[in-house]
Amino acid sequence: MSCAWSYAQEFTLKPCEFNSDADEYAAVLLDSGIVFVSNRKESVIKAMLDQEGKPTSSLYQYQNGLVQPFSKQINTSFNQGSACFSNDGKTMYYTANIDPKMNDRGQASPSKLGIFSVMWDGKKWTAPQDFPWNDINCNTAHPCLDPTGTRLYYSSDREGGQGGSDIYFSELINNNWSKPIHLSNAVNTPGSELYPFIDDNGFLYFSSDGHEGQGGLDVFMIAIQDGQLKGQAFAPRGINSAANDFALTLLPRGKKGYVSSDRDRSQSDVFEINLKYPEFNGCKEALEPSFCYLIQETKLKECDTLPLVYEWDFGDGTSARGLSVEHCFPDFGDYDVKLNVFDSISGHQFAAVSELYVSIARPDYPIFEVPDTVKVNESIGLELNKTFVDFMEVKECFWFDQKDMVGEGESYEWSSSVVGEHWLKVGLLSDLTAAGYEQTCAYRKVVVVEDSPEFEEIEARRMEPELTAMQPRSSPRFFNDLGQRKPIVYFVELKSSLKQIPLSDPYFENVNYTITERYEFADSSFHYSVGEVSEITQLYRIYKQMINAGYDQSLVMDRTSDEFDRSFVKRGMYFPEEVKSEMNTQMNKLSDIQFDTDSHMITKESYKNLQKVVEVMMLEPEIQLLVKAHTDDRGTDTHNQALSEKRAQAVKEFLISKGISKNRIECLGFGNSQPVDDNKSEEGRARNRRVEFEILFEIMEKAKNTLPTGNRSAG
Repeated sequence: MSCAWSYAQEFTLKPCEFNSDADEYAAVLLDSGIVFVSNRKESVIKAMLDQEGKPTSSLYQYQNGLVQPFSKQINTSFNQGSACFSNDGKTMYYTANIDPKMNDRGQASPSKLGIFSVMWDGKKWTAPQDFPWNDINCNTAHPCLDPTGTRLYYSSDREGGQGGSDIYFSELINNNWSKPIHLSNAVNTPGSELYPFIDDNGFLYFSSDGHEGQGGLDVFMIAIQDGQLKGQAFAPRGINSAANDFALTLLPRGKKGYVSSDRDRSQSDVFEINLKYPEFNGCKEALEPSFCYLIQETKLKECDTLPLVYEWDFGDGTSARGLSVEHCFPDFGDYDVKLNVFDSISGHQFAAVSELYVSIARPDYPIFEVPDTVKVNESIGLELNKTFVDFMEVKECFWFDQKDMVGEGESYEWSSSVVGEHWLKVGLLSDLTAAGYEQTCAYRKVVVVEDSPEFEEIEARRMEPELTAMQPRSSPRFFNDLGQRKPIVYFVELKSSLKQIPLSDPYFENVNYTITERYEFADSSFHYSVGEVSEITQLYRIYKQMINAGYDQSLVMDRTSDEFDRSFVKRGMYFPEEVKSEMNTQMNKLSDIQFDTDSHMITKESYKNLQKVVEVMMLEPEIQLLVKAHTDDRGTDTHNQALSEKRAQAVKEFLISKGISKNRIECLGFGNSQPVDDNKSEEGRARNRRVEFEILFEIMEKAKNTLPTGNRSAG
């Protein structure tokens, strides 16, 4: 899921311009102005003081840069406190002394606070009406209407609370306010809870010194769902300080508001708060999912001279023929696409040469369409498509150009006078919950260009339907670090086996080509193939011969050259035993190789036979030859062993000098350890001084199992 969580709303604060040397607090919005509470002096003759020795508070309004008393019908010489307004601004609830006459400092019992309401008749505010649950024995203050206007929240220190003052609410039923209902201990504590406020996201904000905070009064918030508190109260980030912070209110949509605090000075001030827009990082490209593709194999070419049919298996139950095809997949999902090549004459599958893994994932991010290129100052409409963000309830939508936010809402008209690349981004924010905001985002690149004739061609191409081009072998293993295609080896695979099969096994008796054995770690098996080429059509003749010879599992396959080399084990031919014996007999007719006495120098008389050995190996390039040299028993064993190795090596060097690859020749010296006659006569010793040739049909496999080790190593 392409989303992130911001653990609670974050605000930035700045002092309001209407603050003075007196106390200002509990600001709310009314029309285009701000109504707040202040105990500033209006004239030198105003000297009414409250129980703390401060001037009594009144309501003021800040509008168009001016501060004025709110209303003469409401303000008196006694206390008027925090207020709230109905959605239409025509009904106001505010705090005031219940019996102003009891407010003199000399009275033993100060007047308690109550809630009063007034209505705007178009010219003035009507006479105040008592809230029915005011009580001269307790304070009832800080009224707040919820967005529906049918529930009034307030704070009170009435009997039955948890201590200090608690938050209550009353319901408007049949035009009457119900009995106060005490909120649970998720809000109320033995301390004081004051200044409730309900925003249009369904959160209750309040001030408290009973919840764990930063010091004094702090602002807290808790979710309300279907009229019930949900979760635990928590502090919004960026609001509270070590001083008293209280009376938070937010404007509709929750991006701006006001809070009161004495953090900077000894008196209270009002601070403007602004929602700090969330950062949207890790965005995905906002592309519509593509189901239709142009799939083509560019490495192969159609060959009219061969009866081959190219058929794509799309992995969705459908297929199509041709090296280049258009295909639309039915839905989101993963598809293994393969190009199979069939022999149209026999109907056998000739090859499975291309593979493509197509993954069409359901997006988990917002979508919006934009052209790739637009003219300077050309206006384009950005429209949000929320189809794939059903994992969250979208509340806010923000548009960004580069890093700058340029608009809000699900649609936005964008243009730019700046030529070059622009990265447009949409960021979505959910409703606020106790855990914070859920968010997701996506981006698109747009290039802004000057108006030109070339742009007309670009604009015309916008209307052309597009297919996403895909080429098989998109797996990184088919390309190097520079994005270049690696060399491919094609071959006819005869068989795969979990167990190793000797190349002398009768299974291979009808194979007249060099057989390659490979071991692939991917499936822990041995693979046997013939005919390694770089162009697939070159294998058709070999493939047909293998099919006709009974190898009906034959299939043309491919690997990158480095994969093929890594899996290579050995290479050899199959020869029946009688053929092997006859070939070695014939080869050893050429083994009369003479050396000078006690020397490894080949005599010139021996060159004729050695040249014939060269000719045989030239005609049969698969032959691997073992040269074995022997001596008679004259001299020490050590001397004879060294001499025999040098003679075998001398024969090898002669063959190499005539163009035979050194990789095709092995040589061993046996000294006087393997006589074929006794060494008592010159004739016997002559027969023991010999060179033997052995064809290694399985590339030394037999020799490794039978030849001596130790000192008697290959020369």
